[in-house]
Amino acid sequence: MQFEYTPYIIPLIAAALISAAVAVFARARRSVGGALALFHIALSLVIWTVGYALEIAATDPDMKYVWGTIQYFGIALAPYAWLVFSITFAYGDSARILTKRFFFLTAPIPTVTILLALTTKWHGLIWSEYHVAPQADFSALVVSRGLWFWVHFAYSYILILAGSILIGRALFKRQGLYRGQAAALLVAVLAPWVGNALYLTGNSPIPYLDLTPFAFTVTAAALAWAIFGFRLVEIAPIARE
Repeated sequence: MQFEYTPYIIPLIAAALISAAVAVFARARRSVGGALALFHIALSLVIWTVGYALEIAATDPDMKYVWGTIQYFGIALAPYAWLVFSITFAYGDSARILTKRFFFLTAPIPTVTILLALTTKWHGLIWSEYHVAPQADFSALVVSRGLWFWVHFAYSYILILAGSILIGRALFKRQGLYRGQAAALLVAVLAPWVGNALYLTGNSPIPYLDLTPFAFTVTAAALAWAIFGFRLVEIAPIARE
């Protein structure tokens, strides 16, 4: 397994380290509402950023493929964990919403996505084909996306939108620290999905470079801001609906 240096791995490592710190902090406070979901968000960012750093640094096409598929543990988990966290943040008493039925109805698509990503070489439902495109400072894994990729894409954006609406409502309804928390969380979620939209539409300023993991630097910083600046996962939400 061989790797080559590229300057793009530096911000990815920074994002991974900050996300790991957030994950450790949230895990230690898992008894507080929303902390466990925040832990899974941060963990998914670590997997995604580290996986992409290893993907662009790997010199062997097969290893690029392996690291690309491993990222789907984070890619599939992040939007789902965001929705669960948003529900917990918006509704202090979330037991009536986050039931076994809720998870039974919403968890299959992320689970299937991970399984299909790990086996996509045999069916092409996530990536139908791939090749390596050398660039000035890195070599990119360029993929043709299969049918299930777009199913997961649509589902993920629905989850992100639903969670963002819940957080946005909290932003306007709450005061003080709660409003600061909501603002920080919206910054955290919007940054990577703007980067993702630029990448998928071919508008990335650096051809073939996925901006989504790089935007996680902003996400990790915003989560840290919410935790240390606004005491996220230390005080319980006040909304009851």
